[in-house]
Amino acid sequence: MRRRTPSAALAAASRLLLLGVGRSGAEKSYGYYDTLRLDPATLLGRAGNVNLHQDAGRVVGLCNLHGLLWIEEDVYSIDSVAAALLAMHHFNTGDGSVVDDLAGIDERCAVRFTAEFEDTWGSEYTALGLLADVVGGDQDCGDASGGGNESSRGFVSPSNLRQSSSTVASSTSLPCAILGATRSASSEPTSMLSASYGLPQMSWESGSEELSNKDVYPLFSRVIPAVAATAKASYQHLVNLGVKHCAVLYLNDAYGISFLKSFQGFASSGGTMDTVSVAYSPNTAAMVDADKVAEAVKNLKATGYRYIYAITYPEHIDLFLEEASRQGIVGDDYHWFIGTDALYQETVEAGSLLDQAYHGVGFLQLTTGKEGLSGHDRFLKEWRSLDASAKSHFASLTPNMAEGYNYTSSVPIGWAFLAYDAVVSLGLAACDATKDESSFFTGSEMHDALQQVVFEGASGLIRFDEATGTREPTSALFEILNLRRKGITADDGKAEFEVVLSTALTPNEDGTDWEVMQLSPFIFADGSTSPPPDLPPVNGGKGVDYHYVGNLAILGYVLLAIIGIASLSVAGWTFVQRNTRVVRASQPPFLLMICAGVLIMAPAIFTLSVDDEKFSTRGASMACMATPWLLSLGFTISFAALFSKTWRINKILTDPKRFQRVKVDAKDVLGPFGVFFTMNAILLICWTAVDPLEYVRKVDTDGTDQFNRPISSYGKCTFDGNAQIFIGCLVAVNSVIVIFTTVQAYRARKISVDYSESKYIAGCIVCQLEALIIGIPTIVMMSNDADSHRSIFVLASMIIFIVAMAILLLIFVPKMLVQSDKHKVGRGSARGGLRFMINKEAEFRNGVVVVEGAGTSTASGPRNSLEIRAASESRRQESIDIEEVKIDED
Repeated sequence: MRRRTPSAALAAASRLLLLGVGRSGAEKSYGYYDTLRLDPATLLGRAGNVNLHQDAGRVVGLCNLHGLLWIEEDVYSIDSVAAALLAMHHFNTGDGSVVDDLAGIDERCAVRFTAEFEDTWGSEYTALGLLADVVGGDQDCGDASGGGNESSRGFVSPSNLRQSSSTVASSTSLPCAILGATRSASSEPTSMLSASYGLPQMSWESGSEELSNKDVYPLFSRVIPAVAATAKASYQHLVNLGVKHCAVLYLNDAYGISFLKSFQGFASSGGTMDTVSVAYSPNTAAMVDADKVAEAVKNLKATGYRYIYAITYPEHIDLFLEEASRQGIVGDDYHWFIGTDALYQETVEAGSLLDQAYHGVGFLQLTTGKEGLSGHDRFLKEWRSLDASAKSHFASLTPNMAEGYNYTSSVPIGWAFLAYDAVVSLGLAACDATKDESSFFTGSEMHDALQQVVFEGASGLIRFDEATGTREPTSALFEILNLRRKGITADDGKAEFEVVLSTALTPNEDGTDWEVMQLSPFIFADGSTSPPPDLPPVNGGKGVDYHYVGNLAILGYVLLAIIGIASLSVAGWTFVQRNTRVVRASQPPFLLMICAGVLIMAPAIFTLSVDDEKFSTRGASMACMATPWLLSLGFTISFAALFSKTWRINKILTDPKRFQRVKVDAKDVLGPFGVFFTMNAILLICWTAVDPLEYVRKVDTDGTDQFNRPISSYGKCTFDGNAQIFIGCLVAVNSVIVIFTTVQAYRARKISVDYSESKYIAGCIVCQLEALIIGIPTIVMMSNDADSHRSIFVLASMIIFIVAMAILLLIFVPKMLVQSDKHKVGRGSARGGLRFMINKEAEFRNGVVVVEGAGTSTASGPRNSLEIRAASESRRQESIDIEEVKIDED
């Protein structure tokens, strides 16, 4: 780009400027300065970004604003063009009827605005080509670097500009700044090109977050907040509804992608919402292929999310809602929230797809002021008073103008308020950048001045973020609108709808966030004010399968009752029969200890049935720790009694000389019992204190649905590494009891069944080992499988039942059978007598085998002896048939 040095004409033009700067322009018509711009006779040259023209004896700097807008006969865009032209007229004539800062500005500033608008047809390629045609000439348009010296201001003399009529026409069309574009996808490439030519660019519709990057778009500004503001407001609204899962339908263009990133950024940083996104690519703002709509809705349905946030063109809303109704993702269980202007049909066919979809839809839109706010009301007053000449001027500069459109027949859409403020912002910046009337501004100087502009405009307070050139987000207001069904019209029977303002998001006092003002309850699709769930029912409405023990606990209680009844029954029988020969020989205290041990062990079935369905987690944890206490202590008591009584009999019968006196006493069992019981108790106390079992609920390996919600979980007692030490020690101690008892039972294997339980003790041990060897590994393998959790309870309960009942049945039932056979017990027989192994040193005396103790005999018989009356006196037998056993108890 060639740089031109100023000529002497600059000084002359400056003198003319000083002479004419005080004259009022209030009498100028709307098109006055556009006509002046095209008059080559008044052109003095170009300084910076403006063309100098002589105007009735004074010099003014005409700043031509070149608009690149998506118009295409759209009334909203047409209104925006008209609002921009109205702002230019107010700036040119110093009219402060809307913005106070414009009052008398034409007397303080020699800059005047002219305008040209071109239709981009919504295409970024068209927009870029149009801009290239405008700036592609040989003329210098200023300096993007913002240099302040005279050479950088690029003054071009009239002689250079008047070389030909075509050159003059081109020079008078050189822009001072660019307005637009409408779409972010168009603003991004055009703002890069305009910046390379030193032209500031101002938009009131492009919201892409990417445009805030000053390294890429150094001269871009906008009076609309970036999409991050709308995304944040949308996110806060959904969070206030309790939404934690949201599907986002978005435009696959620069605006939509930027919006999506911002929304997902807030959702991610807040940590309260999971989002999935579905993109679609429209043909134009007004049209999108039906198959693209159907595919996008199909993908939305596949997410399973009930809240759908749509970032789309207003014209596409009905297309998506109809298809959503067709595919069944509207209605009572769903909520559609649209992050754009509320464009809807006031009446639709009753029962139609839109009738089913409309009710309960929400909209979030940037509001450009409300009735009662100064700038908003003043702008509407000016708008409604537009005369025919103004409308004619607006129409003449609007490409693809809608035929017969009357500007004042309706309230302009919000973009019109923003368009007005965009032009006012540029005007105030232009005047601030022209502090020295001897020179004008470059593009970068105008942009820098724009960042300092603050005023109360038609859309509210206008203030720019210096770092981004974007309007500060919290200076904007947002509205949440609720689309509601009013009823059926009387004349044609159609469904009638209305939009109700539900919530206003207004900036708080420190400008860091919005305050939520609830103006009307939001009515959802089901007609209530309660937001629907954001996800479908868990597990198809069946809820989470917690794998509670549930009714299986009844089985456990039955087993527990059987053990309890059996224990108490045999204990009662023992007490009743305590003076009979069989029970006395089996030592009643030992038998009662066995019953007590089983009764302590059996309640472990109950503690195993405890879970968090009917008990608290703390209660379930206490039950977890109670289980090893009951099992360990109960088992110890039972087997210590079996060991002690068998051990005592063996000592009597296999080594009688060790005893001077044979006497069976309850305290005989306290030695081994005390040792084993104390060791178990110490280990259990340490375990409980150091690392107790805790009840926790875990999600099954495949126990989540597509939303990562648990659909299958199970509760279990867990422990850390320290608990394994205690478990191992308890197993070792109790294994010693079992081994000792087994050894003693083996040694007493040839003692007759009436007085010895060796065969049945062995049976007990075998039954228990079989149950434990099969059951425990099975439980361990199934412990992390939720589907087997209830089976584990049944299996563990059966193991306890088998262990307990094996002890009771095998120890007590044989005695009951012998006791019931009174003839056998009272009179004896060779075949039915008790069979003992005897010491070879025993002596037969008149049919009695006498095993002498360490004392002396008396006349009444051996005082310290075990007398065994035998039916046979054959010394060559290894065993003898016994008729009577007499134990001296003195």
